[in-house]
Amino acid sequence: MDPVLRDLRYVWRTLTRAPGFFVVTVATLGLGIGATTAIFSVVEGVLLRPLPYPRSERIVQIWQVNQKGNDFQFSDLNFRDVGADSRSLATLAEYADNGTVSVATASDAFRARLAVVSRDFFTVLGVQPVLGRAFLPDEQQVGGAPVVLVSNGFWRRALGGTPTALGTRLKIGDQALRVIGVMPASVDFPAGVDLWVPRARASPSTFRTAHNWQVIGRLRDGVTLAQARRETSAIAKSLKQLYGDETWMFDAHLVPLREQIVGDVRPALMLLLAASGCLLLIGCANVVNLLVARMATRQGELALRLALGAGRGRLVRQFLTESLVLSLCGGVVGVIVGTAGVKLLLALEPGRLPRVSEVGVHWTVLLFALGVSVICAVSLGLLTAWRATRGDIRDALAQSQRTQAGGAASHRVRSSLVVAQVALTLILLVGAGLLARSFARLLSVDPGFRADNAVLMDVDTFVRDDSVSMRQMVQLYDELTRRFTAIPGVTQVGGANFFPLAGGSYGDGVFIIMSRMDEKLDFAQLPQLIKDRSRSGQAEFRVASPGFFKSLHIPLISGRLFDDRDAPNAPPAAVINASLARKQWPNESSLGRIIQFGNMDGDLRPFTIVGVVGDIREASLAEEPQPTFYAYYRQRPHRASSFYVVIDGTGPSAAVMASARRVVHDLRPDIPPRFRTMRAVLADSLADRRFTLLLLGTFGAAALLLATLGVYSVISFLVTQRRQEIGVRVALGARREDVLRLILRQGATLALAGIAVGSIAALLLTRLVAGLLYGVSATDPVSFVAVIVLLTVVALLASFIPARRAAKVDPMTVLRGT
Repeated sequence: MDPVLRDLRYVWRTLTRAPGFFVVTVATLGLGIGATTAIFSVVEGVLLRPLPYPRSERIVQIWQVNQKGNDFQFSDLNFRDVGADSRSLATLAEYADNGTVSVATASDAFRARLAVVSRDFFTVLGVQPVLGRAFLPDEQQVGGAPVVLVSNGFWRRALGGTPTALGTRLKIGDQALRVIGVMPASVDFPAGVDLWVPRARASPSTFRTAHNWQVIGRLRDGVTLAQARRETSAIAKSLKQLYGDETWMFDAHLVPLREQIVGDVRPALMLLLAASGCLLLIGCANVVNLLVARMATRQGELALRLALGAGRGRLVRQFLTESLVLSLCGGVVGVIVGTAGVKLLLALEPGRLPRVSEVGVHWTVLLFALGVSVICAVSLGLLTAWRATRGDIRDALAQSQRTQAGGAASHRVRSSLVVAQVALTLILLVGAGLLARSFARLLSVDPGFRADNAVLMDVDTFVRDDSVSMRQMVQLYDELTRRFTAIPGVTQVGGANFFPLAGGSYGDGVFIIMSRMDEKLDFAQLPQLIKDRSRSGQAEFRVASPGFFKSLHIPLISGRLFDDRDAPNAPPAAVINASLARKQWPNESSLGRIIQFGNMDGDLRPFTIVGVVGDIREASLAEEPQPTFYAYYRQRPHRASSFYVVIDGTGPSAAVMASARRVVHDLRPDIPPRFRTMRAVLADSLADRRFTLLLLGTFGAAALLLATLGVYSVISFLVTQRRQEIGVRVALGARREDVLRLILRQGATLALAGIAVGSIAALLLTRLVAGLLYGVSATDPVSFVAVIVLLTVVALLASFIPARRAAKVDPMTVLRGT
């Protein structure tokens, strides 16, 4: 123990004599460890931590697989058959995230997310209410009592967080649901859901193509995931053979639920973790540079100690102790930086990160930081000790007398580290450059609509699916449109059950092309007609008003929009987009075509296509427009319980929103609306990419700063080492320009070597970010050339200051040794 304490005291004395070195080293390590710790905290909470359900590794998400190999949702009948035939799955359950609904209590109104779940949903998750009870069997039948389970957060936020909340009536649309239980705080599935209602209160669909439900299941004990996948795949294929074109399920796919929840964010998080690791390596390289430079100034002392009989093992132990002290201090700073970094990340995160409530600096994160610190300590200590104790003692003594800056070997080590720094920095900057170019490409994409000064309002009525309720809902939307149009500065008002880039009631289905208006069809005939490809097609189904197209400036290509001729009892009219017209009728007009799309809203009245409009990008700017079918909300309102109203005009957005909010409150105080500007909608649609770009760009900027310091320190070291030589050159007639060029050439050589190594590595590694790019290849030459030019310029600037100092060397002063 005494030797260790002596080493610690010795190290502390040497470090306190060089406070600048200590502060810079600890700060550099703290920055690298802190960045890595912050990103690892997110990775640990989102990707690595088990789900908060009993034996959560046994819970799987099950998907139907279509002919193209894409996953999609289940139909009721396919769900029933897979559950009946499976021996690998102990329990299966359906669920659907119905999005945001308006919820009113006796005293207030809220917006909340609603999920519809089948009988065994909570059995699959293995959870029960912490207050109250779960659904009873008679509540999970068609026509059962209207009851609801609430999340812990909604219970505290909206119901006061007291046991007396049980029995409260929540008005959702024209239904009053009784609260029967409160779920544990850990239950957040589907993500963000506040309310769960029984699925069985509505009759199941009789169409195998009505893929409306997501499915989860729990594996039986002793069954592996691979076994369950094989069995479920075999069941799906047998159902395809049995029912043919009546089902779109060609196969089935099982995914562990944790993978399903976090799958979309995994690539971005792993990219950021790798980037933070690169930053840590660059920081460590800088620290090694500092240690080697410091060791070089002590070379004479170390050689003398060896000559006087000090063992090399003792010196190695002292260097390891010094590195351990520096790394642990850096680790403490790193934990502080990482803790602040986690809070900053969560504040900047755009709200789409799954399992965000589980992100924090837990004990596993602290162990990670400690492990990183120890690895840094051992690596730094061994490398420095190897440099300090290798070679012959007499050579070391002779060299220490020639220069106080250390020998050529030290210079080679430091130069190699700078080359590695530049290479790693290039990789980070190329990654950031690719994301920046991709982001710029997205911003230049034409979404197909234009409404720069528009305001978007969305409301949720959640009414019963009967004629009286539908008529009242249409009257509400009509009155909202009329009153919004009267707001000063408003020029156009329109609405739809979806909104591009903002969400809504998405859904696609198969339609039937009819030969005449009086052709009679019923639901029993649809499965057979779907098999006839010449009479069927597939499209997204939307419900909209004529003002929707006008307020968004979506061009009318041919025909007309909805108008007064399309009364509620008139033959239903339809507008389609250009993609559907090209796909279904490539060489002929689509106007006047008669379409049966009753499987989407239960109404068998055929549509007549009266207009074709331009394509718009709905899900995101990165996704191509899909074939889309628009019904008129006055004629087919069944899918319009959630409605997005766009208010376009010239007035200030804040004033328009305030006026519109008063209108909604006057008409329906039980429906809380949400208002956004179009600029906010566009910014929100790009928030994920902007967040990743911001972090990677920050890491790249930090890496560039560290690499610049690395180049500067090595060139300064070189100038000090060759000071006498430079003085002789100047004394023999060398001009200042020659000295400046000589030193700058050294900096450029280091930079170009690092650029060469980094470019090769970047070409191999950038393919990992290909899935995050849009309109830019992973080997985009513009990004590579821009980063190469930037690093070259920065390296020359970092070399210029010591080069300028070298050019001002006074040969007489140097030759006199002063």
